[in-house]
Amino acid sequence: MFGMRSWPSPYFKFMGPFITAGVVVLYGVTKLQRAVSSIDEHRDNPQNPYYAEFQAQKHKSEH
Repeated sequence: MFGMRSWPSPYFKFMGPFITAGVVVLYGVTKLQRAVSSIDEHRDNPQNPYYAEFQAQKHKSEH
């Protein structure tokens, strides 16, 4: 009674555009967050999620 249907359903045919749009939006938001957090104004802020990574790059470039 519950579980998988006994006939095939074209689920991805109808949901494909929404899944694709979700992936594109997620990618765009990730790139935007990365771009904003790498601005010089926010780069040296310890609250920045990428602070340790930026400090490691800064330390590597000094040596």
